[in-house]
Amino acid sequence: MSMIFKYIYGYILFFMLLASCQHKKVPKDISSNDSTSLYIQKALSNKTPYALRVAYTQNAVDALILHENDSLNRDQLIEMCRSFYNLNSWKNLKRASRLALTRSQAENDEYFVGHSYRWLGIYYQNMDLNDSAFYYYLRAEKIFKKLNNKFFLCHLYIDKGLVFHYTCNYMEAEATLVSALKIAKELNLKYEITKIYMILGMNSSNQKDYVSTFKYYQKALDLTNGESSEKFKISQIITLNNMAINFFYVNEYRRALMFHNESLRKNNFKGFFIYPTAYCLSLDHLANIKIKIKKNKGVEELLNKSARIRDSLNISESKDYNLFLSIEYYYVVNNITKAKKLANKLYNLSKGCGSPGDILISLKQLIKVDPQNALKYSSEYIRISDSMQQLERETRNKFAKIAYETEEITQQKNDAIKRYRQAWMIALGIIFILFLLFIIKFQAAKKRVLELKEVQQIANEEITNLMLDQQNKIDNGRMLEKKRIAQDLHDGIMNMLASTRINLHLLTEKAPEESRKNFSRFVDGIQDIEKEIRNIAHDLNHGALANKGSFVGIAEALIEDQKRISICRYNLEIDSEIDWENLAGYKKIHLFRILQEAMQNILKHAQANNVEVSMRKNQDELIVEIFDDGKGFSFKKAKKGLGLQNIVIRAKSCSGKAMIKTKPNEGTTIEISIPIS
Repeated sequence: MSMIFKYIYGYILFFMLLASCQHKKVPKDISSNDSTSLYIQKALSNKTPYALRVAYTQNAVDALILHENDSLNRDQLIEMCRSFYNLNSWKNLKRASRLALTRSQAENDEYFVGHSYRWLGIYYQNMDLNDSAFYYYLRAEKIFKKLNNKFFLCHLYIDKGLVFHYTCNYMEAEATLVSALKIAKELNLKYEITKIYMILGMNSSNQKDYVSTFKYYQKALDLTNGESSEKFKISQIITLNNMAINFFYVNEYRRALMFHNESLRKNNFKGFFIYPTAYCLSLDHLANIKIKIKKNKGVEELLNKSARIRDSLNISESKDYNLFLSIEYYYVVNNITKAKKLANKLYNLSKGCGSPGDILISLKQLIKVDPQNALKYSSEYIRISDSMQQLERETRNKFAKIAYETEEITQQKNDAIKRYRQAWMIALGIIFILFLLFIIKFQAAKKRVLELKEVQQIANEEITNLMLDQQNKIDNGRMLEKKRIAQDLHDGIMNMLASTRINLHLLTEKAPEESRKNFSRFVDGIQDIEKEIRNIAHDLNHGALANKGSFVGIAEALIEDQKRISICRYNLEIDSEIDWENLAGYKKIHLFRILQEAMQNILKHAQANNVEVSMRKNQDELIVEIFDDGKGFSFKKAKKGLGLQNIVIRAKSCSGKAMIKTKPNEGTTIEISIPIS
């Protein structure tokens, strides 16, 4: 069971009070003459402090033992079971439910026997003894079916669905919860319907069926809209959190942040938390999202705030998840000492709780942050993992065995029914054999079709390879021709122009003063022609962009050239994690041309003081941002220049996209994103 889902399961227990389970004696204002009804009244009052509620409930049970065993007495005992459940007082719950069972069986009162079985099942479920919980739920289910009590049968199906879910039997869980949903809709039990949709959402999420997950959570969320009662508000907060968690799983971090923030807003009512456990978990998940998207600023504050709230309210739920995220954060920021310390703390905490899943998670963290002892932790991880798998198999087998052993013996059917069944079995057997023969023939035909397709695919691959070889030869020929032309331009025409320019310059020196300025303009024009030819030669000879070092070098050289001819301040940042060797050569060429075009536009039009160029890796994409603080422009008024069009076209040629953001007097930002692979 994953750590996140462990706490989502806890959401189903909406009204558990979050405080210490230390037993305290009843204060002196309670005398021996106080009536049982006063104990019950104070035990059920939310205004009574937690420890005193436990004490009053215990005293109420002790007093009820002395009373006559009538229906009112048994009903009050069941009510005290519910009180112990709400107070997380599990040992007392077991005692009260067994006492209620003994008294109900003594009077052969099936209604309260069914309730007693259910509360015993709830006790064992919270003790992670799911086989025992299943046994008692099954017995309670038979009684409520017999009594045709659909209301409590609906609750039994919800409880059984959770047991199946906890033991990873997701198909059985879904079938059981659907049965509960049918009853809830029939009886118009809006709150139960909301809860069922939430559990169905968790069940689908564990199967990674996120489409169904969002569908169920949205239904639960719709049911909570417009409801003012506290239980619906808590349901809404939990559902918003669950939606956010699943958006996190599908890597939609922006939507996950939106739902977590909405959950936090609804959970904070005038400075008080409606459901503090969910509030803390929202803070933890916000921190987790920041870690995931590598925005570590504020992560430590979120985790510390969540821990402070838990400590102040004595909340034990999800403390280990907070520790887990703290380890992740300090590991990411390279504070290995603190990460190792917290990992050991998490390991000791998980061992104290006795949850194998949590122990495995803590061992994973220790392996990561303490590589020197990784072998020891790995061995322990394998041992616990193997034992968990064995336990899961044994638990599933136990469920089948329990269902079989608790099944009552059915009445014998008469001979006519037996013959009727035999006839049907024979007919079904014949149909099955015919169907099997059909499947065999169908599979044989399908196999022949697949063999033909495989032969065709091999032929197609050979043709494709030949075409690729031919294309490579054509491309190599083009490349050689371009290099030859580039060399001729550079070594021939460039040298001739340079010689002509020098001679003209000498002649200009001898010319009269009035003509000298005119001659100089022509000399400078020849120099511009030289630069243009040099650029054309470089364009033709683009093979230099084929590897990492040359591309980075050319990009840096371009920026250096801009620095020499412009008064702007230029800053170039290139992410060292970018694998330039895996970036196709044609993409590097387009990328360089985009950079070149942007620099020309800034030089000619922007009137900027600062230019920032950054290239970074974001998962499987290369992001290039070019920013200048110049005068900007308006898309409505500006003409559609060829330069900007070329930037967009070149980005699309790389299977990427280009975004241009600008406003008058607010500078211009060009963002290019292209896939690396």
